[in-house]
Amino acid sequence: MGDAAATAAQAVGESLEQGRAALADMQTMLTERSRECVEATETYVRENPWQAVGLAAGMGLIIGLLMNRR
Repeated sequence: MGDAAATAAQAVGESLEQGRAALADMQTMLTERSRECVEATETYVRENPWQAVGLAAGMGLIIGLLMNRR
């Protein structure tokens, strides 16, 4: 019984390490994609400042209307 428990504990430990590695990879990927999105947004705003202001105002209006419905 002790041998089976040790084997199970080892399997759980290996599974945990694989999960941690997968989470670290996912965090790296999400960080890179977030940076790409930020750069794309900054580029768009610099190239189209008035459209960005209009878009932000429109989104603010929509959010405000949705919040007032409650």
